[in-house]
Amino acid sequence: MKKTVFTIMMTIIFASTLSAQKIKDVSKRDPSYSSVKKVVREGYLSLFSDNKFQAQRNVSRKELAIVIDRILKNVENKRLKLDKTEIRELVNLSRVFKKYLVDFETNKAQVDNKVTLIEAEQKVINHDLSRINYELKQEIEELKKENDNQHLFMWVGIGLSAILGLVI
Repeated sequence: MKKTVFTIMMTIIFASTLSAQKIKDVSKRDPSYSSVKKVVREGYLSLFSDNKFQAQRNVSRKELAIVIDRILKNVENKRLKLDKTEIRELVNLSRVFKKYLVDFETNKAQVDNKVTLIEAEQKVINHDLSRINYELKQEIEELKKENDNQHLFMWVGIGLSAILGLVI
């Protein structure tokens, strides 16, 4: 009985919320479709307002607590009866979700690694930009000094030319 409850809980954890309406984003050819449909029909889960399953959406701890509570109440009241076909469906569904979970964990690890690399690159880029900004400010200051010196020499030259023009 514990295995059955565990299997049902695993199904619900990864199935997100569903309803008895037509599920827009789960194909009838999907191996989990009949299980998802039944869980919705039995009232454990519901669809989102747009009749979508949203398989990639995370389940919150609150949502999980509500679903587990519904299952436990049915188990306590002995209203949870499964035949061999339903158990096979749950086993099949748990296998499907196991693959999704493994893929998710693999993808998450890859994304985490890429984020770490990007953060390191971003630090290097920020450092480089700070250095370049500092060097540009220094260069601008030097150019201003040179420009000021050139203006000074130009006015001195004009002044000397005017004096020479008056003397000659």
